[in-house]
Amino acid sequence: MAFDWLRRDIHLHVRLHPGGVLLAVSYAVAFWAARNVSVDQLYLPAGLRVAALLLCPPRYWVYLIAGEYAFFALARYPLIPQYGLAWVVVASASLMPAVAGIVHTHRRWMASSNDTWLLSVALLAAIVVTALNQGLAYLLMPTQHVAVSWEGAARYAVGDYLGILLIAPLVVMWRRRRMAAESMRG
Repeated sequence: MAFDWLRRDIHLHVRLHPGGVLLAVSYAVAFWAARNVSVDQLYLPAGLRVAALLLCPPRYWVYLIAGEYAFFALARYPLIPQYGLAWVVVASASLMPAVAGIVHTHRRWMASSNDTWLLSVALLAAIVVTALNQGLAYLLMPTQHVAVSWEGAARYAVGDYLGILLIAPLVVMWRRRRMAAESMRG
């Protein structure tokens, strides 16, 4: 094969599972749809991002990351001449891994019957994503320094927080119901 040297020299073993690829494509389409019906005050893709991470086991998170990157890369590709390649690549690849890290750190707390962890996940995800978006825009889009503001950051953080609190609790309820049904059967 053409890439045998890569596998031999770097020990790279990548397996693409058809179900994972389907998950990535489905997530990208759902993200696109949620983005088209969202407003700043209620940003549904933020909720979809957290809900997908809560719904999928961590071994599938790489496909969710790939799906979100694919969406952003396609959506931002025409903006390369205006804002630069660095912004398109870095800003597109940073949000989902950051939120995945937040969800992962809350895994142990999620097993408890107390659902306050969801408020923590929503708040941290909203703050981190807003900080990344605003920080990367300031650093990598020199023409947009005026667009970076505390008012804009607050509006985006609240929109992300509300979007997460709209969608993620539905996943939590569905998982709890499913676990209760499985324990009754067993």
